Amino acid sequence: MRNLVLISALSLLLLARVMGQNIVINEFCSLNSTLLDEDKDSPDWLELYNAGANSVNLNGWALTDDKNTLNKWIFPAINLNPQQTLLILASGKDRKEMVYYNTLVNQGDEFSYAIGSASIPSNWKTLNFDASNWLKGPSGFGFGDSDDATIIPTGTLSVFVRKTFTVADPSQIKELLLHVDYDDGFVAYLNGTEIARQNMGDANTSALYNQAATKAIEPLIINGQAPQLFTIADFTSVLVEGMNVLCLQVHNYSSSSSDLSLIPFLTAGYNSPVTNATVAEELQLSDKRMHTNFKIGADGEQIYLVSPQNQVVDKTDSIALPSNISSGRKPDGTGLWYYFDDPTPGKLNTTQSFDSISAQQIVFSPVGGVYASSMAVTLTAKPGDAIFYTTDGKEPTQQSMVYSRPITIAKSTALRAKVFITNSLSLSPSVQTYIIENRDITLPIVSLTTDPYNLFDWNYGIYELGPNAESSNPNFGANFWMDWERPINFEYFNAEGTKVFQSAGGTKIFGAWSRANAQKSMALYARNSYGTNSFNYPFFKERNLNKYHSLVLRNSGNDWGNTTFRDPLMTGLVNELDLERQAYQPTVVYINGEYWGMLNLREKVNEEFLADHHSGADADKIDLLQNDGEALEGTAEHYQDMMSYIATSDMTNTAVYEEVKTRMEVINYIDYQITQIYIDNEDWPGNNIKFWRPQTETGRWRWILYDTDFGFGIGYCTLGAAGYNNNTIAFALEPNGPGWPNPAWSTLLFRSLVKNAAFKSEFINRFADRINYDFEPTRVNHLIDSLKGNIAEEMPYHIARWNHIWNWDSNVERLKTFAIQRPNYMRTYINNQFSLGGVVTIKIDVSDKNQGYVQVSSLSLKTYPWTGSYFKNNPVQITAMPLPGYEFSHWEGIDSNAASVLLSIPTAGMTVKAIFKKSVKEYNDIVINEISYKSVSGHDCGDWVELYNTSDITIDLSNWVFK
Repeated sequence: MRNLVLISALSLLLLARVMGQNIVINEFCSLNSTLLDEDKDSPDWLELYNAGANSVNLNGWALTDDKNTLNKWIFPAINLNPQQTLLILASGKDRKEMVYYNTLVNQGDEFSYAIGSASIPSNWKTLNFDASNWLKGPSGFGFGDSDDATIIPTGTLSVFVRKTFTVADPSQIKELLLHVDYDDGFVAYLNGTEIARQNMGDANTSALYNQAATKAIEPLIINGQAPQLFTIADFTSVLVEGMNVLCLQVHNYSSSSSDLSLIPFLTAGYNSPVTNATVAEELQLSDKRMHTNFKIGADGEQIYLVSPQNQVVDKTDSIALPSNISSGRKPDGTGLWYYFDDPTPGKLNTTQSFDSISAQQIVFSPVGGVYASSMAVTLTAKPGDAIFYTTDGKEPTQQSMVYSRPITIAKSTALRAKVFITNSLSLSPSVQTYIIENRDITLPIVSLTTDPYNLFDWNYGIYELGPNAESSNPNFGANFWMDWERPINFEYFNAEGTKVFQSAGGTKIFGAWSRANAQKSMALYARNSYGTNSFNYPFFKERNLNKYHSLVLRNSGNDWGNTTFRDPLMTGLVNELDLERQAYQPTVVYINGEYWGMLNLREKVNEEFLADHHSGADADKIDLLQNDGEALEGTAEHYQDMMSYIATSDMTNTAVYEEVKTRMEVINYIDYQITQIYIDNEDWPGNNIKFWRPQTETGRWRWILYDTDFGFGIGYCTLGAAGYNNNTIAFALEPNGPGWPNPAWSTLLFRSLVKNAAFKSEFINRFADRINYDFEPTRVNHLIDSLKGNIAEEMPYHIARWNHIWNWDSNVERLKTFAIQRPNYMRTYINNQFSLGGVVTIKIDVSDKNQGYVQVSSLSLKTYPWTGSYFKNNPVQITAMPLPGYEFSHWEGIDSNAASVLLSIPTAGMTVKAIFKKSVKEYNDIVINEISYKSVSGHDCGDWVELYNTSDITIDLSNWVFK
């Protein structure tokens, strides 16, 4: 019997090994951008294939990139059936749960619905309710938008909808997801139990038919975004086998609202794949796959498949694969390894295969650049290889023009060329752009090259209206509102016409309503899938950076048809403040060799931008929010906690204010508010708000200044022809503003903080500082002249290209009028808002500017005598600051010998003079002479400080300290 048991055990072991030999690595990709995981990342991937006749349980099997098989990623208990593939994502995320999605309730499904009224019974949301007398129609429901399949009468405040669906086996469902696209609030129920609610008051309280949503929002799908997701946490107690019902009531912000929308989706996540499963594309939802604890090296490394007995059963070759190219077996499981330019993750390898990869680059002579006249370009490859080329941006194929003699370039052209070798996969073509202009271009040039299909195809092109666009501005539903990315080649030429940078990348249409402009903003992305993870060039003189993960070519937004530099002007005025702001470089743009006018090259506001500008910030550990606390990165939990604390605390209390200062950067916030208020940004504060914090124990919220184009009087407010007399301090403190531009939620933080005396005093004085210096008319107009002069030579060509600006010089002059008129109006509004008693001019002087200077509030004065205006009943701190080797003696004009004085503003003007004298103190001879921090990437020598002894004697530093 013992022998029989032993023989049986050996037989099973041998059978397992034989069966195991049928499990192979079938395909892999180490540089992927097309297959997205559940986090919307594009990880490496590989697939297994069972080439045998029996199912194999993979429990105990492993994958590893460690040839010693020590660091293994081990499979859970999962069966791989015969001739079945299994896709695994090599992301490094180490996950073993798999979820397969199927949408149960989809857009366009027929619902029963009723207009909200008192006659709707309380049991309308239960499964057994008889809705036979209700109306029927497909979702979405609403009016005023092109996303409405069932049109509801204009002025409707609420709509109630029901949809039944069946579930065969609820035990197979691991997740239940509700997505809702809505305008403006809703409550959702599953079989009578509330499962989600937004903008409709407290949870589990009845939302009456005549109840308005608490705030106005816009739907997302029509703007190319995924609808809002609500995860149903306790669905197992609600979902039943067989018939179920999903019910929703959608409510408008008011009966006078211009639009209403409701499009619900219900999606189940299953343990195993569902036959004929569908997931609505609008959800941007991917199945959850298993993730290994390693990534596949892009430069090539072997991946090993290891049996439970720690035997290497299969392995890949160590090869470097280009972007979105896979290596796989053909036939599946048993064939030789080939290259595929059309990978098939999780499916059989049936697409065209290639024996090798041709990485041959073609030599262009001369290289791309700016030239005054036509030229002949020579292309060179290996002898005998045929070169195919295009001049219209299309990728060359073997049906393109064949190079046989030098190519005459008579006009600006993007020249693409490629070599094809039999049974060899040719990579992306070589690209050179030739700018032929008989005039001087004094700005840097950006050339974008891509197949015109990517931009201008009616159904696929991101620059087009497409088949689903609304007819009215800004054409919601258009292709350019979709979150679509297309590949591009990005070349950058300096102002002298020399090409200094070239890279592959991706592009999306960028911005909000300005997408509807004929000339659109475009975001540029560097990604591993394009062969690079950064654009390595110092594009901006004002930044000490030479690496950017993403950039924006911006059309100036609301200012597109006006001056084209409004936003750089307004954010540039506060360049000396501690505010996050985008760098600016105007450029001349060509697309596929066609002149595209000017676009402003800007940094893109995202987590990489924030990490680049804040030493110690980690791009992967940032909370980045927008508008009313909507998370773009990280979470809103810390912000919500802060706002809850403010709402439930006495802001007049000093201790409460001090606690708030530990949660947000108050000075950053004050200067942000001051700037937005002063520049008359009328597309704020209910829009264009972004704020962030590093996810650290002491990380505090900071505000980002961006997209200010609706400022400096461009809105032509009703109070004046140029907006300089618009009372935006009252606008920013309005407790009952409209849904746009200043709803109650958008002014709440500022309204709360000004209740505190210390905050209010600081705000008033820093506002006076900004008007006295940053917004001083001479300084503002000097910057206006500089920005205008920088682009003046290009503007006639830009305007001729788009025919969108009537009188550019007059538009610029209106900026100057605003700059001159705004200060007095703004001082009046501040004085009246806070009942300060008037504005007084004070004069500050020093005995010798080479011996010291005076700091007034937040201003370190540089020229003397200096004159500024401050407010009565709001004392101002003035501080005498001696330079090394000198010390403060006394003041003239005020009765104080203290170096720092809290100056009460008198009813009339006053003059104050700081008197300095030579110091006899030894410690004044040691000065901080030079510092360095945040060195450029690639040359990081660490932070350092240099001391200098200004005296002629040696000083012992043994007891000195840095703080």
